This record gives sequence, C-alpha cells and structure tokens, in this order.
Amino acid sequence: MTTRILTISKPYVCSPYRKKLNILANDPALEIGLIAPEGWGAQKYEEPDAETSSKIWIKSLPTYFSNKNHFHLYKNLLASVEEFKPDILNVEEEDYSFVTYQCFRVAKKVGAIPTFFAWQNIYKNYPPPFVNIENYIYKHAAGAMGGSDTAGEVLRRKGYKGVFKTIPQIGINTERLLIEGNTDEVKTDFKRQIGVDPTKKMLFYAGRVVFEKGVQTLLEAAKNLVGRDVQVVIVGSGPYQETLKQQAAELLPEGMAVFVNHVTAENIHKYIKAADIMCLCSLTRPNWMEQGPVRIITESMTAQTNVIVSDSKELPPVVADAGLVFKEGDSKDLTEKIIEFLDNDDLRKSMRIKGLVRVESHYSAKAVAEKCSQFFKHDIHQ
Repeated sequence: MTTRILTISKPYVCSPYRKKLNILANDPALEIGLIAPEGWGAQKYEEPDAETSSKIWIKSLPTYFSNKNHFHLYKNLLASVEEFKPDILNVEEEDYSFVTYQCFRVAKKVGAIPTFFAWQNIYKNYPPPFVNIENYIYKHAAGAMGGSDTAGEVLRRKGYKGVFKTIPQIGINTERLLIEGNTDEVKTDFKRQIGVDPTKKMLFYAGRVVFEKGVQTLLEAAKNLVGRDVQVVIVGSGPYQETLKQQAAELLPEGMAVFVNHVTAENIHKYIKAADIMCLCSLTRPNWMEQGPVRIITESMTAQTNVIVSDSKELPPVVADAGLVFKEGDSKDLTEKIIEFLDNDDLRKSMRIKGLVRVESHYSAKAVAEKCSQFFKHDIHQ
C-alpha cells in the first residue's frame, strides 16, 4: 500500500527545485504530487521535464494576491486536492500564512494529514488574524519541518507542541552544479559565457539587493583589493541597488563591479560556476536575521566556489569547516578572508573538497529527500 503525499509551495514553480520530489517518487511506497502557482515574482511556472511528469502528479494553479508572500491563496484548490486524494498534505509555507490556513482547511475536508514548513527564526507576536492562523495550525498539524534549529525553537516558544525536524526545504540538484575537469579552467570558460573578465578572480553575490544583505560590506572590502586582479559580480535587484551602484562608482575603478539585475533559475548556475569566491555578508537586525541554510551558499559549495559568510547566527553552521567566516559589517576582516583565498591555493582547493562533501551529506536533494522520507513515513506518526 502506498502513501500519497501532495506538496503545495511556491518555490516549485522552478523546475530545478523539484529534484527532491523526483527522488521521493522513486520510492515504491510513495506517490508524490505537487501544486505550485502559475508564477511567482519574475519566475513563471516551468513545465515539468519528461522525468518529472512521468513520476509526479503535478499541477499549477492561479492565485489570489499573487506574489504576496503571506497573503496569497490558490484558486480551485479543493478540486485539485480531491483529484490527487492525498494521505498527507505537505504545505511548505509558514504557519501564520493565509495559504497555510487555506491548505489545512482543505486537508480537513479531504481527510488528509497536514504538515507545514517554518523559516521564521525571530520570535514575533503577530496581531489577528495571523495569531489565530498560527493557533489553528499548531492545533491541527501532524508535524513541521524547518530551515534551522532556531526556527524550531521559535515554534516551541510560541506554543507548538508537535513533531519538528530541521530539514532544508529544497535540496541542491548537484548534477546541475558539479564541475567536471580542471576547476579553474571550467570557471574561466563560464566567465567568458557570462561576459566577465576571464583573467580575474570573480567575487560573487546573488540574491535580494537590500541593506541587510550587507553587499555594501563587500564593496568596501573590494576597495582594499584595488590593484589585484579581482572583479565583483552582484546578481539581483532590490531597493538598495542604486545606492550600491553609487557606492561602487565612488570606491572602485570603472568595471571592477558588475551589476546584473536578474538571472533566471535556469541560468544562475553559470554565474555560480564562474565565481571563484561567493561572499554572503548578511547583517543581523532586530526584526530580521538570515535564514539558513541559504541556498546560494550550498549551491556555491557544490560548484567548488569558495565561500565566505558573515557571522550572522544561521550562516556559520551551514559552511562549518568548508568556508571562512568574518565579523558581520567588518570590511577589513572580510578583506583579510578574501586575501586568504586569493593567496593560498592549497586552502582554496581543500575548502572546495570539504564543501562538496558537506553538500552531499547535508544539503543535496538526495540527502534532503532521505530526511523527508523519514519524516513522512515515521516521524509524524509517532
């Protein structure tokens, strides 16, 4: 007898992110389904490849309040869930989100066991109706997964008493990011493909361009590297981008910093493979803290890109001994860590190997699928 698991979540508009579900579908004891929005932000729903469509029941639905993270709802959700007939309804959304409440209500109607996913790692008291949604989810959830131990601690403090397991949400499709052959030669080739100087070491950031991501610290560190063969590539958009461009123009020679507004999920791997060093300089704020494991870290380690992160709480445990850590906001410390990699080939190579091993053990789609399988088959039934 098989267990039918239907996952509902917005990241799966991207085809590469479905690898975890493909692996789960290889288990003869499981039937896997997926519902995702027709699009999210700039990313449109990507049709499944042949492998996915042969393994997974998959459907995209229109949404109300599209792109509103905690406010969106699915249209015609009940009919689609009834079509799949799940035993477990796995809602990979926060416990206080409208869509989680919608999915849990649907789960009750069809007799499915509901679970949810938690990223929130700062304790916050929400006003109605969010606190009411939280309480409903805590009462009815069979279990929860979360992106960090801290997320679980927040749930416990808020009154959740059910099963919680720290499991990365997506898992890295390592096949897409692994480098075959001479690493430095491959990176040089990808630099040519994306149009950056192949003769220089590429310092890289990808993500939202907002103050708390600390990209300004990277630019300040780059000022200390003027005269060295390095180039800074910043991929992403956001309200802080123009400020950063102005900062780069004031601090750095023309062309030393390159800004790329948007790269699709289909093409971001080229930038990750091209990069020599990925810097994630997140700054902790009273109402915001980086949520781990940050995907750009684990993807970079997979592509043998050396990683430097700030000591913002959730980041050092992700890299462990496979990367370097600097004091957040301290551009001098970041400069010193960058130079460690630039001037030490042995360190750079040893960290690449450690990064690959760490991803395979903890963050690959295979490793995440194994943890999810344990969660669905055993943990939520205890």
